[in-house]
Amino acid sequence: MEWSVVVALLVVATSLSLLFIGVLWSALIAFGHRHYLFGVGSLICFPIALWYCIKYRAHSGEALRFLLPGVVLCSLCAVAGYLVFQNVSFS
Repeated sequence: MEWSVVVALLVVATSLSLLFIGVLWSALIAFGHRHYLFGVGSLICFPIALWYCIKYRAHSGEALRFLLPGVVLCSLCAVAGYLVFQNVSFS
């Protein structure tokens, strides 16, 4: 039981780290290419960073390599967490 918690925490931490690095990298690329609204928007709301990376793939392909796995892993962890805590009673 304890090892499953450790593995789950490592997966969540890795996915959040990938997501965070991808958002920061895409914001820096947006600022570098003078897309200031995308840069500020990426820092405020991460789906804008995903939109920017998909829209400007030629500029931000490297940031997309961090952002997409982070989004996918975070989504999988959220679904798994929901399914686990739906069956747990705290009484």
